Amino acid sequence: MERVKKSRREIQFYSHKNKSLIIVHSQQAYNYAKRLEEDETVAGYQACVLLSPSQFDGVNPLRIRKEYFPEKDGTGVNWETDFLIEFTDGHRGVRKLRITQNLIWQASSNWKCPAGIGPHRGLLFVTRSLY
Repeated sequence: MERVKKSRREIQFYSHKNKSLIIVHSQQAYNYAKRLEEDETVAGYQACVLLSPSQFDGVNPLRIRKEYFPEKDGTGVNWETDFLIEFTDGHRGVRKLRITQNLIWQASSNWKCPAGIGPHRGLLFVTRSLY
């Protein structure tokens, strides 16, 4: 998830799969959207989806700053994810794009790069989670 920023780059393109204009905020997101356009298992997708404040109710606030949580009325910080994908079999998924060189290895974490990709190569990979 990313905080919504007031000024940022916008890349617009027409999505034939969604039959609408899509706006993304990085070249990597544009490249991934093109992959989604070609993927036959994807029925449709949305980019830069705002997360509603009610979705934070189940998040344990321990060791997280209060200002990172939006207020119940929708004011305060807003967060968005890179892609919300609807698959042809009916399930949905959230995708977050990351550049591996921007990730920090911590000895206590379980983070691993996909095969053949390392933080020194600066390649893009996608984290996956079900929505």
